[in-house]
Amino acid sequence: MGHYNRTIATTPALFRLALLAIMSLVIRFLFMKDTPSPTGSGAIVMAIGIFINGAIGQFPFLNNELARSFTLILFILFLLIAVSYIADVWQGKFFRLHFADPVGCFAVGTWIAGTSVCGVALSQRLPDWKPLVQTMVIGNIGLWLYFVYRIMLSFIQFFDNDSWRKVHGVLFLSTVSTQSLVIVWKASFGESSIYRLVAPWVILLGVVFYFVSFTLIVRRYASKGAEIDLDKGWFNTNCITHGAMSITGLASVVSGVVRRTSSSWSGCGL
Repeated sequence: MGHYNRTIATTPALFRLALLAIMSLVIRFLFMKDTPSPTGSGAIVMAIGIFINGAIGQFPFLNNELARSFTLILFILFLLIAVSYIADVWQGKFFRLHFADPVGCFAVGTWIAGTSVCGVALSQRLPDWKPLVQTMVIGNIGLWLYFVYRIMLSFIQFFDNDSWRKVHGVLFLSTVSTQSLVIVWKASFGESSIYRLVAPWVILLGVVFYFVSFTLIVRRYASKGAEIDLDKGWFNTNCITHGAMSITGLASVVSGVVRRTSSSWSGCGL
């Protein structure tokens, strides 16, 4: 009987997904250029997902009536961007476009964080899709491992030559992506002894990435001395300084590394 009920609950969601997918493809082909998705496109999924997972709770109508539709739209957007990256692999230009640049490769962190945010939304709004989300998370961990390997090479390069003069806030995506895994892991697989053992170390690694990134960025601007011109040399990505710190706190609370002692976290959907 339980399986039957889950099937009934899932069927409308699949029908809605198919309908929204058709609409999205029509919009894609009619109004959007047929160009590869930039490396940082995962930020779109991150932004919409954060709204669905948190702020939407403050709007009862949206939260009760439209949250599932928004979640499906988010998933479709995630798939469209993912297909673009798969096409880059097929055409043999994946590494050149997304990993070759030692600074630009940090934007791949948006893929990991975007997948995590999408996974959390699906887990909350469509719990019957947990097997799919768990598959996404496993793939996400694999991508993260390669991402960490590449950014470690970049960090070494920054301390070895003058390439650090080009760094900016995109480096903080090393922290954002790492902490996002802690959050989606619990949302999709639940808490276990392995999770409680590994989560603190993953969070600590994200904190290390944060301080290394912060040091490099401060070094860049400090090296300019009196000649610094923030009007021309300041990057929008530097705002991730705050975002990376925020998600570190959120991951710490979600995992239980830091115990929630205030109602101030109630708006995070925890």
